[in-house]
Amino acid sequence: MAMKIERVEAVAPALRKMPRGGVWEYAEDWKAEIVLKGEGRLIFRIKRGYWTDLASVPKALRGAFDNGSGSYGILLASQIHDCLYSSHYTSKDFADDIFLKLLRFYGVGTIKSYLYYSAVSLFGRSAWESADESDRKFISFCWLA
Repeated sequence: MAMKIERVEAVAPALRKMPRGGVWEYAEDWKAEIVLKGEGRLIFRIKRGYWTDLASVPKALRGAFDNGSGSYGILLASQIHDCLYSSHYTSKDFADDIFLKLLRFYGVGTIKSYLYYSAVSLFGRSAWESADESDRKFISFCWLA
């Protein structure tokens, strides 16, 4: 896709760690707006109570990949990506593409960005297919031209 991110309006979500390992809950409602050059705006809203694992990184790869807790860009890109995967508001390819573009927009290095992108593109199919869209009660998305 040729879309280019012009700017992003979002603050880090307020998250609270849950007793169950690796799971975080949105402590308050959250909104992110991505302005695309010449293509409008993507607006994401997540309601308080939505659960996330930040970036889904298998244990064996955690040394090589940040789960989003140490990098704002990775955290934001991962949350948008997870929203699109769990809600199916877009295609998998679109979700993966916006993930890569957000990583690059936030200055994550080229090699690292493409490693993350390759991981979700190649290994995210099972997560995409297992989503039952029940998270839509927590997530809203719109694309304004």
